[in-house]
Amino acid sequence: GRSDEALAAYGRTLEIDPVLAEAHLRKGDLLAGMGRTYDAMASCDSALGIDGEAYRAHLLRGSLLAKMGRNDEALAAYDRAVSLARYDEDVHLQRGDLLAKMGRNDEALAAYDRAIALDGAYAKAHCRKAELLASLGRTDDALYFYNRAAEFDPRYARALAGKGSVLVHMGRAAESYKCYEAAHSLDPSRY
Repeated sequence: GRSDEALAAYGRTLEIDPVLAEAHLRKGDLLAGMGRTYDAMASCDSALGIDGEAYRAHLLRGSLLAKMGRNDEALAAYDRAVSLARYDEDVHLQRGDLLAKMGRNDEALAAYDRAIALDGAYAKAHCRKAELLASLGRTDDALYFYNRAAEFDPRYARALAGKGSVLVHMGRAAESYKCYEAAHSLDPSRY
């Protein structure tokens, strides 16, 4: 439905003015959302061919490369995005996610810290940092950051479920159950 209509609209826009980097980027975003990774990459590369300084295009490119398992190239794209938009917390968050996936945990934690420094109420960054800390067995630190994420976004089911998991490992089953119950009420298909 709507995605196909939007895709056709971008096609018409680019027929009229093929050098609109933003239109190529938005088309790439849409294609990525439709699961058409290689087509999205082509649109992203078109945007970068027009405007090599478009940090959101580097960010999308990094995301697409990471989906393809091309992590070193993805990291280079994220690094370029950081160099162009060092004050954008989402750039640091996505870079941190990739670094965590690559097992470069100290660098990932630093990237999450940078995202949090830019926006102290960025629940997603607090949650991602908590997830990594939990995976490293640092449950007290993880609980702190899950609590911060839930404080900033009380409807963030992922943070509540993560907090529940940490509480189970800490032997706090009753509190854990409440967290899982809250996460399930917010996102029953996932939790």
